[in-house]
Amino acid sequence: MKPLFKILLLAVLFLPQFLLAQNLTSFEPAAHFPLKNSAADLLGMNPEMLLINAPFAGNDGVYSNGNYIGTTADSCLVRTPHLAALYDSSFAVQLEFKLDSLDGKNRPVVVCGDGWRYLGFELRYDNKWLLLFNNATYAVPNLSAEAGKWYALTFIYSNADSTAHFYLDGTKIGERSGALERPADDGNLSNTNYGSGLTFKGHWRELKVFKSGQPFTAVSWAAFAARVKVFPNPTSWGVCIQVETHHANTGLNVRVYSADGLLVLHRAMDGRNCELQFPESLRTGVYQVVLDAPDGKFFTKSIVLQR
Repeated sequence: MKPLFKILLLAVLFLPQFLLAQNLTSFEPAAHFPLKNSAADLLGMNPEMLLINAPFAGNDGVYSNGNYIGTTADSCLVRTPHLAALYDSSFAVQLEFKLDSLDGKNRPVVVCGDGWRYLGFELRYDNKWLLLFNNATYAVPNLSAEAGKWYALTFIYSNADSTAHFYLDGTKIGERSGALERPADDGNLSNTNYGSGLTFKGHWRELKVFKSGQPFTAVSWAAFAARVKVFPNPTSWGVCIQVETHHANTGLNVRVYSADGLLVLHRAMDGRNCELQFPESLRTGVYQVVLDAPDGKFFTKSIVLQR
């Protein structure tokens, strides 16, 4: 048996089910804008994004030229419609981005809110990252930006403890606490900070928004898990999922998360059986398959992908 494969098997045995670096298994997808030659929500739950002078760049998503909207003929805006999920009891935002250059200017990466700018992530003139919280910025120590590199950003906010948690490439880089200061109708994400008059310069892709899911309990998990089979494990291609008739045709959703908590696959099951092909881009590693039903029952299983 290969040493790497042994390590992966041990990881399956000892991986806590809900203790990923950025735990989104209790959230439900609310929007997914891949931004690859389309501004549409892949889930079909929201209107298209607004793109002004922001051309598509194939697998590199959509390009923002850094010119603040309304200042030049080619000024740029990338903006979601109002997303109700940003007003849920808990919500999360994920975005992949790449900086075009380091030009010695302050620039937003992504901003929640047009008028109030209550959450987000920015770049400082000296290439340091900034956490945006309630229209104020806070520097991330000992971490500098690089141009031309893809980053995966996640921030999670919960009303339960009034705390925002920020992650970059799966590693927590900071948190801020306090109630969000905002009106009831400012649920947009954009590439622009209207307070500072600055715009992101670079590429966006795979913008995802999550809302809080049904509460997880040991009882609901046990009842649901007894009716679910996910196999093979380990696998080289994907998994088969079988669910007993009690939960058939009731709108089961399947989600697959990487070890650092990124949602890599999401689909709805049409019936009792489902064959889930993992994307070719997924590498050898441990992934979590999560099933949830409208009645609030959850099932999760760690799967080893060997390629």
